[in-house]
Amino acid sequence: MGSLVFFDIETTGLDFKRDRIVEVGLVIKGRRGRPRERSFLINPKVPIKKSAYRVHGISFDDVKGEPTFAEIKDELLSLIKDGVLVGFNILDFDLPFLNFELYRLGHPPVLNPVVDIKRVAKALYSDAPNSLARLATFMGVRVKDNHRALADARITKKIFDVMKREHPEIFSNTEDLENLSLSAFPSKVIDMLRIAREYGWVSVKYYSRRYGLLEWKVRPITVLKSYVIGDTGEGRFKYFNVMRIIRVSPPEYGWL
Repeated sequence: MGSLVFFDIETTGLDFKRDRIVEVGLVIKGRRGRPRERSFLINPKVPIKKSAYRVHGISFDDVKGEPTFAEIKDELLSLIKDGVLVGFNILDFDLPFLNFELYRLGHPPVLNPVVDIKRVAKALYSDAPNSLARLATFMGVRVKDNHRALADARITKKIFDVMKREHPEIFSNTEDLENLSLSAFPSKVIDMLRIAREYGWVSVKYYSRRYGLLEWKVRPITVLKSYVIGDTGEGRFKYFNVMRIIRVSPPEYGWL
């Protein structure tokens, strides 16, 4: 198993297309040695919504003198490298936020292998709770100072370690863990993600109710169960309803 990057973010709100990241926390566990930790406070250059502040307690005064995402991007990506990203609800929240921040800067998305502890817990335990704090209690992990990025990354690692002790046969292989994390996703979405990892771009044959059959070259920004948001290289992102995706293939073998 390669490096595991336990990853968590705090944001200005819940809309990854419009809201911004205000904090990133990472706990990086390699094959040897003690885990390394790093956290970033980030100036989002936009207001922090009251609903978000009530969750994480980070005000704009706390971040107004901090670097922007563009200024910490290179260091953050150097810490992630080709590690396996592990987070709670990371597929639906943390990764879309990260990739939209990168998209705004014209940078390719992070397409690392991903383990979503929320989805893995649901697969392993029929009564697994839906929140990180409640899952921690469920797994016998002490919760302290949660809802800050580094604290939540630490909690995620502790939950992961408990699950690994209880299910070593599954946790010995990150590919199995990613398959569990993606088990509810349509096969076309999984194919798109894995093609993008190899080629950077994906050819998509798509049915539009208005225009009929279309062909696109897409770099996935956000991959979800019901839709994909992709960069088409035209300076704007595009939604793809998964039900209307006819076929995905490597770009050099596509129709473009």
